[in-house]
Amino acid sequence: MASIENARYIPVLSVRPAEMNALLELPEGDKNLLLPAVQLRPWVGSAQFTRTIEKISDVYGERNWIGNLDCDYTPPDEETDRPAIHQFHALCNENNGYENWCRFVAENQRIIPCIQLRHKAEFLGQLERLAALERGLVVHLQNLSEILTAEELVALAEVSEENQILFIIDFKELGRRDLNEAILQWANFLDSATTAIPGCFIAISSTSFPHSFDSITTQEIRERQLFGVAQATNQQHNWNLIYSDRGSARLQIPRGGGGAPYPRIDYPVSNHWYFFRSDSQDGEYQGVAIQAMASPHWNPDLRIWGTQMIERTSRGDEYAIISPAKATAVRINIHLHRQLFYDAPDQMLETDDDWSD
Repeated sequence: MASIENARYIPVLSVRPAEMNALLELPEGDKNLLLPAVQLRPWVGSAQFTRTIEKISDVYGERNWIGNLDCDYTPPDEETDRPAIHQFHALCNENNGYENWCRFVAENQRIIPCIQLRHKAEFLGQLERLAALERGLVVHLQNLSEILTAEELVALAEVSEENQILFIIDFKELGRRDLNEAILQWANFLDSATTAIPGCFIAISSTSFPHSFDSITTQEIRERQLFGVAQATNQQHNWNLIYSDRGSARLQIPRGGGGAPYPRIDYPVSNHWYFFRSDSQDGEYQGVAIQAMASPHWNPDLRIWGTQMIERTSRGDEYAIISPAKATAVRINIHLHRQLFYDAPDQMLETDDDWSD
């Protein structure tokens, strides 16, 4: 079972069906090696927020995972009165050192908690409660305005003997920004954190998955490039780095508009995504799957759920890829497996589950 200290890979995932399905279908050995950082929100259509935790347990079993609140989540207009939505908002309430969040974490023993940062005045109050659980502590930073003060770093250092400390530096969508500059903007803080807490870990996370596919058939995985820059920069520093990304998902899924997407199947390899797309909205996924398997990038020896779903689709299996949501789950499943074994490619083909058609 992965902990902060021995995690190979920390994907930042949302509680959305495609991401949860992709995680569910990973080989059990993969689940023991990665440590997902789950952005909590109400599960689709659920009446109670407890369904979110039940879903993660269904997907990930009795393993530990990092839990944070996706307080930017906005429910569809027709769902705002669900009890689960009100319960979720209560967890995001900052009163009394995020008391509701701290109690929720204490009640759910698999959660390695993130300290909530939207109201920094409540940092020290929740730190005392969450540190007492001795499960590890995570600080998920998404912009430079959130960096911790010297006082807050000292407070973290004081509880680090009982807790592993992880900083997730989240660059969110990379776009075309200069990667060297992006890392250097954080270098002073990372040095301060490492000096205050010499045993802390630092995950470098981002997403570069595209929003449009009109004129592209491939894209480099810039998350890996960003991590490579961080590793190169680290030659002058002493950071304990861990790779992280968004699992090949975007930050937010657009709602409505634009008509039905053309059938598309994405095939991830270590440093690229390859996109195979129908020429029309009326096209079938079967033809797209045949394209993917005919590609020189296809590896027939990689036998995991995502690749077998593409194979089944190529044979016309009506229970394989039949929708954008299922195609997204397939891509994320393959991406998670590939990135987990990025530094151990000889182990990538050694899956421990029996797959059958």
